[in-house]
Order: sequence, then C-alpha cells, then structure tokens
Amino acid sequence: IPILTHRGCPFRCNFCGHNSGFTARFRSPENVLEEIAAIIARHRPAVIRFEDETFGLNPRRTKAILSGIVARGYEREVRFSAQTRVDRID
Repeated sequence: IPILTHRGCPFRCNFCGHNSGFTARFRSPENVLEEIAAIIARHRPAVIRFEDETFGLNPRRTKAILSGIVARGYEREVRFSAQTRVDRID
C-alpha cells in the first residue's frame, strides 16, 4: 500500500520526472503514524511503501517517523520501503 508523507522536492535532478513542485510540504510524523496504524488495522498489508520523491528530505522528521514505527512495533507486522537520495542518509 502506498502512502505519501510529503509532496515536493527542492532538488532539480535532470533524470527525475516528479511533478509535485520544488517546495516540500510535509505531514506531521504523528499524522503519518496514525495513517500507518489505520492501514495496518484495516488492510493488513505485506508492504507499505513511502511514495515520497525523497523520503529522507528532512532527516529529523524522517527519524521521528521511523522511531514511531519501531516504538509501535509496526516493523514486526509489515515491511516498509522508500526511496531517497544518498546525501539524505547519515
């Protein structure tokens, strides 16, 4: 099941075909975690894929989402997948 945690990406990579603008608009980590809880409860998916153009765009926010996933034990119920830029990983 795909979910979006933000739209937009400030990078102008010449190979990217994104169309949601160059200004990032973020959902709160709490809002994202509530959606994940609802998806798991309702659909019992095998995989949840973060469809953000650059999931790690805001590292502090990304870590808050990932920490929330672990704190709630969601990683034991479903696999997660995402894409990001290598310079967004520490």
